Amino acid sequence: MPRPPSLLSALLLLAIFALPGAMSASAQPAEGSAADPVTLGILPFATPRTLFQRYAPLRDWLAGTLEREVVIETARDFETFIKRTAEGHYDLLLTGAHLVRHAREEGGYRPLVAASDRLSALVVTPVDSGVGSVDQLGGRTIASPPRLSMGAVAVRSLLEIPLAEKRPEYLYYPHHDTALMAMDRGLAEAAVMVVDDDPGAERSPRPDAGRLVSLEDGQLVRMLLRTAPFPGAVIMAHDDRLTAGPELAEELAGLDDSPDGRERLGRIGHRGFEASGMDDIPTLVPSMESVLKHQGEPAPENAPENPN
Repeated sequence: MPRPPSLLSALLLLAIFALPGAMSASAQPAEGSAADPVTLGILPFATPRTLFQRYAPLRDWLAGTLEREVVIETARDFETFIKRTAEGHYDLLLTGAHLVRHAREEGGYRPLVAASDRLSALVVTPVDSGVGSVDQLGGRTIASPPRLSMGAVAVRSLLEIPLAEKRPEYLYYPHHDTALMAMDRGLAEAAVMVVDDDPGAERSPRPDAGRLVSLEDGQLVRMLLRTAPFPGAVIMAHDDRLTAGPELAEELAGLDDSPDGRERLGRIGHRGFEASGMDDIPTLVPSMESVLKHQGEPAPENAPENPN
């Protein structure tokens, strides 16, 4: 007949059974706690490798400032990124100015800062193409960055009226580099590209028509149209998961005040950041209805991801 457990054995058993619960509670932090990594979602305007390399310095700075691990995520395309944003998938966003209102209204994100640098979208053609004006693009093919990118949306809105009677066919590629490559290989007669704009430049859409532009590889192309400048990026924080938003916005806006901050900004390709709110979204940014009305368009079958 087995002996009843001693008082010491009973206490040991109680301690053992109590440990897993205590260990589980400490090892399983509540969702959104300081032990969870902060997810920085970046709009897929370049390849994942390019984005991860470019914004690694920003990730590291955020981790040091927030004293939390920060991980970078992106999406395979703009549509997926917009869907995840509406679902509140990310803690922080680096997104386009034209997607800010949608992120605020659908995903519960609040703008912190906007990049102080400005971009413009150009429509270009080969020098020897025989196309010398926007009016001659009617019925022709235009290689473009993703249909929901700011450059593509801005160009479409500018060409909608002058080419209303004979619309061009847009071929959408993952990035403007591949769009330019498609034009170079004869798959399209024109291309949309996005370039850095001069700081503070304000110009009408067509002042540079006919001007020759040199690409990174030295190739000359003819510019037919240049959009007004638009913000390069906006950083947003989810209302419910990042309470340090105002302080973080102040820190980001002050990065260009120190040599170390300016060096870090140079590595991520931005001149600096400036405080931004919903009232700061410029009127030149197309409405969300204009952006999302193209979301359901079928992808052209003749626009391969890599036109090589």
